[in-house]
Amino acid sequence: MKIGILVSSKRKRIWPAEELKKTALSMGYKAVILDPAELTIIIRGKLIDVIHNRTRRSLIEGDSVFLLRRPDYANPELLFYRIDVIRALELSGKTVINRIEAFLKAVDKIRTSMLLAKNGIPTPYTVVSEEEAPAMRAHIEFGKSVVKPIFGSQGKGSVLIENIDSAWRVFRLHRYYRVPIYVQSYVEHRNRDIRVFVLGERVLSAMYRVSNSWKTNISQGARPMPMKLTNELEEIALKSAEIIGADIA
Repeated sequence: MKIGILVSSKRKRIWPAEELKKTALSMGYKAVILDPAELTIIIRGKLIDVIHNRTRRSLIEGDSVFLLRRPDYANPELLFYRIDVIRALELSGKTVINRIEAFLKAVDKIRTSMLLAKNGIPTPYTVVSEEEAPAMRAHIEFGKSVVKPIFGSQGKGSVLIENIDSAWRVFRLHRYYRVPIYVQSYVEHRNRDIRVFVLGERVLSAMYRVSNSWKTNISQGARPMPMKLTNELEEIALKSAEIIGADIA
């Protein structure tokens, strides 16, 4: 069994990809880190193939599984191409974890919020608009709000807004750069939240992320702490992963 770890980044070494590779090798699998920028899609008749540019080898041949990390991109065309590289692997019968449709749902905060809310998962009150007025009305109603980038992770770019002047400046900046405003009601959480790890239909583990500020991302300095998950939270985690379609969440 060969395992391809698909990851694109300007950095030469990416810690999560390196750890995945090391673990796969320790379990007796062949493993390689692949950058979608080095792959070529071939469409000939009914055949769809993906070729590695340097080795000129097909990724379709043989027994293989691909682990998808978030594709990096510089423009919309590049993003869609790298998405289509993953689609080409799937259309050729290869197993990709997580599937590209799950990735596309999870990476888009608006889509994620709508899907979770529609399926009964507790979700913060959320307003998304290209104009300041609806966002400002939402902030006034919330009293305290959080503005997040629609695409992003690790808490980067998220801003806690506690007064109207700050809201006005942030919303105007979004309008100036023609970026939709994604604003949510702030949920009091005592600088702590919960991260649950799901594999298929099983919860593997869970942890508290405890911080000295309102952002609870480990990359922002939060500390992982052990916790025992309740049945209710376990059910929410499993249902959320199912809604998104993620095999690993």
